[in-house]
Amino acid sequence: MATRLQAANTILCSFAIWLGGCATSGPQPPPHSDRVSAAQPTNISTDTPAAAPEPAAQRPADADADGPQRDLLSALGASLRSRLISNLASSRVFAMFSAWTPASARLPPCPDDTRATEAAPAAIPGQRERWCARPDGTRHGPWMRRYADGAVAASGQYQSGLAHGRFRYFSTAGWPLAEAQLDAGTGRALGFYGDGTRAAIIELRAGKRHGTLERWGRDGRALERAEYRDGLLHGSRSVGDRATVAIEERYRRGMRHGPRQIWHDGKLLLDEQFREDRRHGTWTAYRTGSRRVRVEGSFARGLRHGTWTRYHGNRAVAETGAYHRDQRTGTWQARTRRGGQRWVRSYQRGQRHGDAISYDDSGQVRDQSRFDTGTGVARGFHDSGRLAHEVQRVDGSAHGLARAWHDNGRLSESGHYRHGRRHGEWKFWHRNGRLARTERYRAGERDGPRSDYYENGTKALTGSYKAGLRDGRFEAFYRTGGPESVEIWHQGERVGRWRAWHPDGQLLREASFGPVPNPPASPSNPSPIAPAATSATDPPPSTPNPNGSR
Repeated sequence: MATRLQAANTILCSFAIWLGGCATSGPQPPPHSDRVSAAQPTNISTDTPAAAPEPAAQRPADADADGPQRDLLSALGASLRSRLISNLASSRVFAMFSAWTPASARLPPCPDDTRATEAAPAAIPGQRERWCARPDGTRHGPWMRRYADGAVAASGQYQSGLAHGRFRYFSTAGWPLAEAQLDAGTGRALGFYGDGTRAAIIELRAGKRHGTLERWGRDGRALERAEYRDGLLHGSRSVGDRATVAIEERYRRGMRHGPRQIWHDGKLLLDEQFREDRRHGTWTAYRTGSRRVRVEGSFARGLRHGTWTRYHGNRAVAETGAYHRDQRTGTWQARTRRGGQRWVRSYQRGQRHGDAISYDDSGQVRDQSRFDTGTGVARGFHDSGRLAHEVQRVDGSAHGLARAWHDNGRLSESGHYRHGRRHGEWKFWHRNGRLARTERYRAGERDGPRSDYYENGTKALTGSYKAGLRDGRFEAFYRTGGPESVEIWHQGERVGRWRAWHPDGQLLREASFGPVPNPPASPSNPSPIAPAATSATDPPPSTPNPNGSR
């Protein structure tokens, strides 16, 4: 009973405070905020006595002209409160006052032809939403959204499915975030930061953005200005500030249409044109921090079309040619910063077609090839004019036999490509003509046995790969033929016992790297194994790079 008396006293104070019989104390809600909080319910379920209210502060008789009347009302309020508290605590009216208490923040009654509905909005996790809806689902009547702790996040009214009246949005701390006064979804909405400074203004019509949208930063600097029509961007839109980074563009019915510019540090960085959300017209990119053009060309319906030119930093032409529906066509040329010829190529439907010649800095021919719509043989040359490499190409990719030569005319490597990647057996030779290495590839990765040789023909390394990773037993040898090291690998990881020897045959170091999943078979020519005689404190053996040649 004592608990209910305390709760009744709280209710009556909130109801009759205008009589002057109750004094309020404690924290007040944020300024300009009439948000109703559900996070502080009336204490009617605990047995802990509530703190007695502090006596009202006495005011001087000449504080205002209503002093005597205020004193009379205060006495009347105190008398009324003392007579009603006991009755209120035991009556049904207590439940009614609890329902009306602002702390409950209940949804106001729904109109007669509607019913209350509650759901969790999918776009806002952790919140609950309540509204009044007609049988066909149309919103009509009060609407409210709450945070997870029950505090009101937003409230307003709907009329026949459109926002109507005053809408308010609050932060978790109770500060106003946005407010709108709407007539059937038409009006203006204002947004605020937590400190009360303005954040945005948006004009609405029939529940859709229609008119001007403006957004500002906390420091008052403009962040965005855009024009809308029936919920779609229509007209000019600018984001940011030219002094830092800015985008300025135009829209039509929600699609980019017209000029678009990007600015950086007060200078134009990109200037382009759009038509129905696709690039169409001139396109120019500038170098950062200057007005010098980096690339210029044009688009047609989103595809590069016409002449395109790229420039060096000194404004000299670096590369120029033409596109047709985003594919290179005709003759293309590239030049050095001083204007010298770099290469000349011909294209047809995006593929090399005809002669292609490359030059070095002195103007000598470096590469020369001839293609038929991307298919042909590409050749490169040494400075001496001797052939340096030759590779077959199909549809623009290396496919078929590929060979290379040392500048003395001896073969340096030979193998095959398949769709631009090495495949099958490849061989490499020293300048003296002796075999240097043999290995196998599958789809561009080492896969299979590998053997390396010194210039004098003695074996330098044996091992194997699987899907590009070392896998199996690797043995290295000195030029004299003596053993240098023995290593065990499994899918690119070190395993088993590793050993290394000094050129005189003495064991240099030994280390273990865990069990071998499947002990590999020894090669047909294994190196001799010296007895283990080192301590556990010896460092692991020095080994070649597992992903490179010795």
